[in-house]
Amino acid sequence: MARTQLLPTELLRELEKLRFAPRTRVEGQHAGRHMSPTRGSSTEFRDYRAYVPGDDPARVDWRVYARNDRHVIRTYEQESQTGCVILLDCSASMNFGESLTKHDFAVRAAASLAHVVQHSQDQVGLFAFNDHHREWHAPGGSARHLDNLMHALASIRPEGVTDLPDALRRLTGLLNRRCTLVVLSDFYCPPAECFSALNPFVSRGMDLHLVHVLDPRERDLPEGDLIAFSDLETGEKLRADPRALQSDYQKVLDDHHRAYRQLSMRRGIHYRVVQTLQPVFQTLEGLTQ
Repeated sequence: MARTQLLPTELLRELEKLRFAPRTRVEGQHAGRHMSPTRGSSTEFRDYRAYVPGDDPARVDWRVYARNDRHVIRTYEQESQTGCVILLDCSASMNFGESLTKHDFAVRAAASLAHVVQHSQDQVGLFAFNDHHREWHAPGGSARHLDNLMHALASIRPEGVTDLPDALRRLTGLLNRRCTLVVLSDFYCPPAECFSALNPFVSRGMDLHLVHVLDPRERDLPEGDLIAFSDLETGEKLRADPRALQSDYQKVLDDHHRAYRQLSMRRGIHYRVVQTLQPVFQTLEGLTQ
């Protein structure tokens, strides 16, 4: 029931054309179609990479350390199944919109991605968050697991305050292997704080995708002489003339998006802005083929 609610027939037709195709090679424990830089028997040496906290010290190449005083790990090629974890912002600010809110759009995008990943014989997990609610479903690949994810997505209600850095820090401790991490949010968070929390995932070589969900009405302030603006997360209200604010508001918004885009490029992170008027399956660009 939850799956048909989130993925109507016309959307499913589009999703059936897609296959999950992560950009990077990642390590895992299950046999599958993706190449993996991991250690094991009957594998071919690939390269060295720097040791990062959390790696098994037994994997350090001590001969390299003895020569160069550097902690590095040998990586190997072998076939392995990768995973995808979806980080879903379910704070109150996502409840903005009329016929289709940002939350509705993000949930459908998450459900679409989960469907494609599972049907590509890969594993998918979900971490839904706001400042006081967190729901974690570790990656799995069974049909029952996907049904559980769909039920969870259909049950989530947007409320509370955005705390993306805290969610990312908590997720760091939950993921014990590399995967593709997809963040669906409106990113009401200072860019520097967000990327500081993303750095551990970058260091571990994860494939990171930031999907910035935007309602078209957030690009331009409404017309009128004096309008009451309300903060969906704090309830704070402000009356102001939108004509007097439009220029400064547009600059702040553009600077915010530019900062996210530039910081993403420096770290090799895939960042894109999507609007709720777009077809949902288009949010999977860069994740599928």
